[in-house]
Amino acid sequence: MKKSSIFAIFILFAFATCRPDEVKFESDYFIFGKLYSNCSGDCAAFYKVENAIAFRDRMDTFDGANYSFIAEPMGLDLIQICQNVKSTFPTYLNENPNKKFGNPDTGQMGGIFFESRVNGVVNKWSIDLNATTHSAEYKDYILEVETALLKLQ
Repeated sequence: MKKSSIFAIFILFAFATCRPDEVKFESDYFIFGKLYSNCSGDCAAFYKVENAIAFRDRMDTFDGANYSFIAEPMGLDLIQICQNVKSTFPTYLNENPNKKFGNPDTGQMGGIFFESRVNGVVNKWSIDLNATTHSAEYKDYILEVETALLKLQ
């Protein structure tokens, strides 16, 4: 009897000292968007796909690291567009993570940006909008993303 009481007290103490804020679950996500150069006003358009739900950004600019998204999910038709961008992400880009292609941060064109977290690993890509510099491995995909971004506006 004494052993079971001690064990019960130990278990209660263990649960009582656990703090929920110490346990963090970070789900996988996929972010894509476009940053417009030489722009005033709303110069960024980003979307986040997480748990099969898509969210629109609430940013006017993008500093390359900090995202902010509206908490309300997008409509089903727009979620499908975002899911298509995610599901057709080129193998070539996945095999070349954390790369910058061209000069998306300079010039008049701006760039397209991607970020994904899979199993806790975050990867980022940035690609300029100068189609003449795009590799055959992702050229068609960038055109698809630009079309998707127009539909999402």
